Amino acid sequence: MIKIDKNSVAMPDSLKLPLPVHFQNGIVPRTSKTTHNRRLELITHGSYIDEKRYNERYKRPDIKKALKDLYKEKCAFCEQRVESRHVEHYRPKKTYYWLAFSWDNLLVACPTCNEFKGTHFAINGALANFANTHAAVQAIHCSSAGYDAAELPQMVNPEVTDPRGKISFSQDGRISSNDGRFAYTSKYPPAKLGALWCEPLKAVKQVANAACQ
Repeated sequence: MIKIDKNSVAMPDSLKLPLPVHFQNGIVPRTSKTTHNRRLELITHGSYIDEKRYNERYKRPDIKKALKDLYKEKCAFCEQRVESRHVEHYRPKKTYYWLAFSWDNLLVACPTCNEFKGTHFAINGALANFANTHAAVQAIHCSSAGYDAAELPQMVNPEVTDPRGKISFSQDGRISSNDGRFAYTSKYPPAKLGALWCEPLKAVKQVANAACQ
């Protein structure tokens, strides 16, 4: 895991709020309008709707391309370079339905990390909720920092927290940490996968340990 600067890549057009000021030519593309309509439908419904017309909105080609460039074709958690990548939600869309199409809630995960992470998202604070106001909708892409302060999530967000000096690798490629949040995050999934992850992790262990000095 490495620290990711999401500001280094422009937000995909299909995720932007449908306002002319957000687009270089002042013309709002249909993909932006459609995604926003689906977003408002979820907010009105009060929960995530597991249907194709919603599931496909956060998997648009421009979103996948932006995340591919941002994460350099690697998984956000294990850093394994993989051909098959899943657009993953840091905060699970099942609970945080209003963040299903939010740029600061999307990252890349390999199939195994995606499966093991699932909906695991323990917090030490108060669960965030969404107040359906104009201001809240306008801030939909930059709400993570505020939620983090209130919820105190146990899972590390690689776009927020720098792992340098907080993780180490054993000779067999397993991850360990004395930091509670990194110890929790390593459970989903790398530390529980045993031999399956040994070879990929060995390949990056020396680089990671050097960065953590």
